[in-house]
Amino acid sequence: MAKVGGQKTQGGYPSDAKGSSSGPQKTQQPHVVLCLKTMGARVQGCSSVSFSAKAAEQIPAEVRETLEPLLRLIQTLSEEIKSYEKRIEKLGSEKYMDTKLLRQVNGVGPVTSLAYVLTLETP
Repeated sequence: MAKVGGQKTQGGYPSDAKGSSSGPQKTQQPHVVLCLKTMGARVQGCSSVSFSAKAAEQIPAEVRETLEPLLRLIQTLSEEIKSYEKRIEKLGSEKYMDTKLLRQVNGVGPVTSLAYVLTLETP
């Protein structure tokens, strides 16, 4: 994990304290928000998981056709990331049990602990 512009990153994308990557779906949200702002609309605060559904309800008719494909992309990426996070969690708990010990450290999550174990083999 590295810091870019004061923000933690995982694989080049922003990550939370537990190493979970938020990926490209989060980087697309500002584009939607900015487009809506230029139209005088705003998206109410929501998590990145519920962003596409909430934003879809608030899009003015004038730009709906333009932004709906982007919202579908954000939703698809969110679902894919969630799927991979579950697979990483399962892999760590079933095959690489050392990750459980590493995750006891504040700020170390499934991605970071698995990367550490796979890199060092015996932590």
